[in-house]
Amino acid sequence: MLASSDMWINRALILGILGLAAAACARPVDPELVERFRATCATLAAEASATAAAVVTGSDGWHFAAGEVSALGAEANDSETTVRAIAAESERLRRNGVELVVAPVPPKGVIYPDRLAPALDVPIPVPRLDATLESVYGALEERGVRVIDLTVPFIRDRFHPEGPLYCRHDSHWSGVGCVVAAEIIGAAVRDLAVVELPPQRPYGLAWFTTPIRGDLAQRLPQPPPREEVRARGLIEPEDPLLAPVVPNGDSPIAVVGDTHTLVFHGGEPYHASGAGVADQLAFEFRQPVALYADDGSNPAADFWSMPALGERTRVVILIFAATRLLSGR
Repeated sequence: MLASSDMWINRALILGILGLAAAACARPVDPELVERFRATCATLAAEASATAAAVVTGSDGWHFAAGEVSALGAEANDSETTVRAIAAESERLRRNGVELVVAPVPPKGVIYPDRLAPALDVPIPVPRLDATLESVYGALEERGVRVIDLTVPFIRDRFHPEGPLYCRHDSHWSGVGCVVAAEIIGAAVRDLAVVELPPQRPYGLAWFTTPIRGDLAQRLPQPPPREEVRARGLIEPEDPLLAPVVPNGDSPIAVVGDTHTLVFHGGEPYHASGAGVADQLAFEFRQPVALYADDGSNPAADFWSMPALGERTRVVILIFAATRLLSGR
């Protein structure tokens, strides 16, 4: 156990590091660095495409989805069509008394560019390099869409004490990323006056380590050993079997999203249960949320159209890979 003085020294160091990261994100970013990052992503994506590889291998055992890297390297994108579709859906929901909150999941390569492209010599603290996505978020807000931009706080917390915010061998965020995202989203949603939550439930929490075989690792010619990741399980109060929280379709808060809403929640092949972003949001609100997750099995589906929501729904939290805003899919 650390002595009291050591604990305060460590706390000061951590706060100092977080403060530097936040300050770095607040400073204007060198546009030449942003362009070099984009060009590097384009080169990495082209190299992957030339060998029909679905995975880009970074440094220190990190792997990235080639599709994400390709989106980050593209010079043009189809965001305008997507922005119009989301804005129209937001307005439709608002007319029906429902607020839409859009929370795109930052690309893994934007939060860990030093692992994706170490030759780029990205400065530490890491600056924000997703100028295109930032402009898309601004376009959504100009059309009246509520956007929760997770990028700056994710860069701030990329050295979280419990581990990285993304899995090294998987295309999704980690259990730690689910916790950090839920804290930010939960605080924003609680500020909305349209939500009246039922009596709170005293959920239990327990951090644990679990070995996973990530979706990217499975696509490599020689898969690496299983990766061990940290996650925080949410437990129903007074349940002797430590049962995970079950989503509630009658909740006034609905989570709609892609597979980022299933990892660490849906069990195999999503690594674990009871520790995903919907579970962490249940802890933030002290009530289970409704969950409508798209597992990607129907690629023709219009992701931006809402499912049939419950009658009591007052807030929809839309969670999805941010690069979908660039590809229009």
